[in-house]
Amino acid sequence: MRPLPNLMSLLASFEWSFIWDNRDEFLHGLWKTLQVSLIAIAGAFAVGVVLGAGRAHRIPVLSQLAAIYVGRLVIDGRAVDGHGEIRAGDG
Repeated sequence: MRPLPNLMSLLASFEWSFIWDNRDEFLHGLWKTLQVSLIAIAGAFAVGVVLGAGRAHRIPVLSQLAAIYVGRLVIDGRAVDGHGEIRAGDG
């Protein structure tokens, strides 16, 4: 098994000019990532508020949609984390 290189030597040997030369593309990618993330967060919040309100006020269609939505995210009382791993629930 080959030993891992020293972090300092790895950083020293990295071609940092590549990052600098392509900084506009990296910043554009960062901006697009932030835009997509904010849209996804806002959308998830809106869906959660609508379905949560439907469950809380016992609106039949929204309550059923919320139950189906939650049922897809929770498997036998165990939550699925972002990496597809099933972790034990708290209760």
